[in-house]
Amino acid sequence: MTKDTPARVYAIRSLLLGGVLLIAAYCLFEFRHLILGPVISLEYPHNGLSVTDPLIELRGTTKNVAHLTLNDRQIFVDSKGNLSESLLLSRGPNIIRLKAEDRFGHEVEHVVEIIVHEDTSSEATALKSPFLFPL
Repeated sequence: MTKDTPARVYAIRSLLLGGVLLIAAYCLFEFRHLILGPVISLEYPHNGLSVTDPLIELRGTTKNVAHLTLNDRQIFVDSKGNLSESLLLSRGPNIIRLKAEDRFGHEVEHVVEIIVHEDTSSEATALKSPFLFPL
C-alpha cells in the first residue's frame, strides 16, 4: 500500500465537496416551485381602475398554479399559464379577488378594486331615452 500525498488528498476532498455542492444546487433548482409558491401577474385591470363600460376582460399570467379562483369561482388558464376571463361588473365599486393555490397548498391572493361610472355622454343618454321609439 502506498501512502497518499497531501496534494492528492486535497484534490479528492475538493472533488467530493464540489460534487456535493453541485447536487445541492440542482436540488434547490428543482425545488424552486415549492420554495417560491404560486405567482399571479395581472396585466389588466389594475387596482383603482375607473371605467364606464361594465364589461371588462381580466388578463394576466400565472406560474406554479394548480387551482385558480376568481371571486370563489374556479377559472382555468391555457397551457402556457395565460389567463383571460370576461367580467360583467355592476355600477359603483367592485372588488375582484383572484386566488391561486399550488399543489403543495401555498396560496396567494390579489385583490383589485374597480369603479364603474355611468356613461353620461349624449349618445348614451339618447339610447336610454324612452322616447327614442314611438309607441
